[in-house]
Amino acid sequence: MKRYFLPLLILTTLLFACKKDIMENSQSAALHFSNDTIIFDTAFHSIGTPTQTLTIYNRNNFDVQTNISLNLINEGVFRMNVDGVPGINYSAIEIPAKDSIFIFLEVTPNEGDDNEFLLTSKIEFVTGTKKQDVKLVAPGRNANFHLPHDNIFTTATESVNYRYYSIEGNIIWTNDLSHVIYGYV
Repeated sequence: MKRYFLPLLILTTLLFACKKDIMENSQSAALHFSNDTIIFDTAFHSIGTPTQTLTIYNRNNFDVQTNISLNLINEGVFRMNVDGVPGINYSAIEIPAKDSIFIFLEVTPNEGDDNEFLLTSKIEFVTGTKKQDVKLVAPGRNANFHLPHDNIFTTATESVNYRYYSIEGNIIWTNDLSHVIYGYV
């Protein structure tokens, strides 16, 4: 029994120590994406959009390494987070076989002169010799912002703070820009 134990232990160790090799850089493998274009809702200057999610799938039978970069056309407008790490360039991101990773995206337009504008960019993926991209599109507008004020109402027993934007008298809002109201009017 003892003479079978050592060879069995060595064989078991070798079987469980094996790991699939990561794809070589000279090969190219296709990645699959949850969307080919990410379209954001209307973005207002200085206000971030809700976060959009992009899923990158490795449907191959082997692990893949890819380089990911955010092509910034307008500096500081788009932000990217790949698997929990913020940045714009990522090297050798490993995606295991039959697995996926997440990219989280946001847009915050810089204040500009135009009333309406269209922000575009793309995320580039280089896997071996294969290049792929996902387009980013965000319509945007400049706007007038109406922020709430503290309005405290007091009775004999309590005081209540209502946060809303007060309009006193007749006010005419111009239509040169959109109006964004936070809270209540």
